Amino acid sequence: MDLKHGYYPNLTKPAYEFYERKILRAIFGPTNGNGEWRIRYNNELYTLYKENDIVTYITINRLRWAGHVIRLEEQSPARRVLVLGGEGRHR
Repeated sequence: MDLKHGYYPNLTKPAYEFYERKILRAIFGPTNGNGEWRIRYNNELYTLYKENDIVTYITINRLRWAGHVIRLEEQSPARRVLVLGGEGRHR
């Protein structure tokens, strides 16, 4: 999966997932089991969060945007870039 475009262009899929878990750990905090405090495991975080992970969220929104752009007029600059792949040189 290509996640090179967006807010953090140098992050890969595992980096996005790591960042998401870091934020979720800060939100939900540690847990107290058997009188000992510990950080929550990844599956515990995702059970509490009950939402799609960040990679799925990004993918869904990119597809939503692409669907919007593909319905634009043929001569629209955004559609031309999507369909032609941005051929040409950068200025």
